[in-house]
Amino acid sequence: MPDRRSLRLAAGDGIHPNGSDGSVRGGIHIVVLMLENRSFDHMLGFLYEGKTTPSGEPFEGLTGGESNADASGNEVTVFKIDPAKPSAYFMPGCNPGEGYSATNLQLFGADPEPNPPTSTNGGFVTNFAATLKLNSDRHRPIVPGTVPADIMGIFTPEMLPVLSGLARGYAVCDRWYCSVPTETIPNRAFACAATSQGHMNDLTKSFTVPTIFGLLTGKGVRWKIYGYDKDPLARLDFPDTTGAPDANFGLFRDFQADAQGGQLPAYAFLEPGWGPTGNSQHPAYDVAKGEQLIHDVYRALRDGPGWNQTLLIVTYDEHAAMTMSRRQPVPFPPTGRSANTDSTSRASASGSRPCWSRRLSLPASLPCPHGVHAAGPHVHTQDGRDALGATQPHGQGRRRQRHSRRSYPGHTAGRRSAR
Repeated sequence: MPDRRSLRLAAGDGIHPNGSDGSVRGGIHIVVLMLENRSFDHMLGFLYEGKTTPSGEPFEGLTGGESNADASGNEVTVFKIDPAKPSAYFMPGCNPGEGYSATNLQLFGADPEPNPPTSTNGGFVTNFAATLKLNSDRHRPIVPGTVPADIMGIFTPEMLPVLSGLARGYAVCDRWYCSVPTETIPNRAFACAATSQGHMNDLTKSFTVPTIFGLLTGKGVRWKIYGYDKDPLARLDFPDTTGAPDANFGLFRDFQADAQGGQLPAYAFLEPGWGPTGNSQHPAYDVAKGEQLIHDVYRALRDGPGWNQTLLIVTYDEHAAMTMSRRQPVPFPPTGRSANTDSTSRASASGSRPCWSRRLSLPASLPCPHGVHAAGPHVHTQDGRDALGATQPHGQGRRRQRHSRRSYPGHTAGRRSAR
């Protein structure tokens, strides 16, 4: 089992000021690196052959027999990406459909979702085929030779030695779900504020709610948001961040210097480099550049004086239409504290959504046994609520965490053949 102290700290327990410098009790630092748009199965589905960790715990990975049907009804089975393929690190070769309607088609095979809304996770190939046609018609970038079956490609541990090495050397969460079955910005809003205010697409760029950053400021706890080579986008997203001093923001080189000099804040949030030449791992950008970023973040922390007091969480904001074999019911709405809804948001209007999308997260450091499997479920919202609760008086924060965790049911097994 994971170290209980590590899991409490991952949820935000322990973020309480201990001195005038804004440090936390015990000198603990929490560092979150949030990359883009990759699912758990796509990146770590084959992490442990036989779906069992070295310690004998069950691992919700892939068997290699999972499949989706194409438009002709032919089964397309998941496959290991060939590293010799020239475009291997650009798989699946095109940006898949990642909005709410596309997610419905991937999970349910229909939009709107059926009633009762039971997912089969069988629409990934057909939806990717439609997306390829749409992107071709609109002259959007597609790697030459990309076909609908490519959405079923899975990276092997050998292709992702950094990510896989951290997962095996520390811990991995195989039931960590997006808070919103849609695009990047709403999920990043949940990670910072535990709500997207009902917004379900990337058209809304800013929000009007408190965040973990403002609440930490109110408790005298230091935080910092780091962009990669440009100012972080989150600086413009919330009132708590737009009004914060320049000292609360930096670039990746500043993060490296802070880690080396023992000057990390209690809570650090890292953004990748955005765009086609960046290292965010957004499809279909170069995944290898993201591997290098994860490596550089890890080395900056591992080689710094605060390593044994640091929890690094590497995570992704959403699944981005990458194949998934596991489904998860979640009984709360994506609206958070606001009744605002986008015109395209049936999930916000209905107030609930039965199946969220699974993507990977792994915690590293705060020494724990190798190969830990951190059973879930976990979602962005759980992190947000727990972190916000941690800024309350210590007892109240703990009570809120226990209540929050009770609100998430155990996982529901999806069909292992993804039809």
